[in-house]
Amino acid sequence: MQNLLLSAGIILPLFTIMTLGHLCRNILKLSSGWVQTTNKMLFRIMLPMLLFRSMYSSDFTYAFTPDMLKMCLLSSGGLVLSFLVLCIIVPRLEKKPERRGVIIQGAYRANTAIFGIPIALALYEESAITPVAMALAFAVPTINILSVIVLEMHRDGKPQWRKILKNIATNPPLISIVLGIAFNLLNINLPGFVKSAAWALADCTTPLSFFILGASFSFSAAASNRKVLLWCVLTKLVIIPVVFLSIAVGMGFRGAMLVAVLITFAPPTAVSSFPMAQAVGADAELASEIVVFTSVFSLITIFLFLSGLGFLGLL
Repeated sequence: MQNLLLSAGIILPLFTIMTLGHLCRNILKLSSGWVQTTNKMLFRIMLPMLLFRSMYSSDFTYAFTPDMLKMCLLSSGGLVLSFLVLCIIVPRLEKKPERRGVIIQGAYRANTAIFGIPIALALYEESAITPVAMALAFAVPTINILSVIVLEMHRDGKPQWRKILKNIATNPPLISIVLGIAFNLLNINLPGFVKSAAWALADCTTPLSFFILGASFSFSAAASNRKVLLWCVLTKLVIIPVVFLSIAVGMGFRGAMLVAVLITFAPPTAVSSFPMAQAVGADAELASEIVVFTSVFSLITIFLFLSGLGFLGLL
């Protein structure tokens, strides 16, 4: 029951914000133009601030212990492997290029930052923050680089590598990650007022993203995509987490280290996948549906993972 309450405490507030966004679309007559403009602001300003803060605040000195390095390599390597397998499978299942990148991204890209810290704090308090922070420090750049690549690869139906490399180099989230790591390693201190403003923008990212997500959601479109959504939910929330949690247990990870692997693979699809899909002209509607459905069903799957690992004495 404690694990169920933990999962609900993370997911239900976000689901409430999504519901509010959906209701406001009808009550306040929010236009599609307003939604698109807000998404651009999220993609170009708020999401980069959130990623910069994550990298700027991480303690990279812990990365060089053997166990921590193995855990980080498993997390990042697992993401890359999942990505490569999906890049082989999805094009054979989906014919429309604008949907392929969205499906691949939706099936491997986890909401690690939003779900990771609350789960770790609820289970272990401060003792779990270091491994979870290191998992995030390695996973977040990996996730974002792969997402940009896959969305750009399927943007026009065939890869244009010069254009892909240019778009990666000018991608706001990736630029913010590089700057965050550079400022961290060079020990560059931001002026107080700049830091306060940037952090305030970062804090707006999650609630505003879920609000816009709700405002963009269509039940009729979701019904027509039910097979794709079922496949994404099973792949994202069941198959991939089971595979890499099993590997982590086999490698001897327990406690906070195992939780760090859990939050890399088990959370629902990252809400930032929605504005990224819309920014490159991919199927943003499908991207929003994947986020919504994986978020809802993760209430069950995260509860089962936490309960199962706890029952086996691994947490």
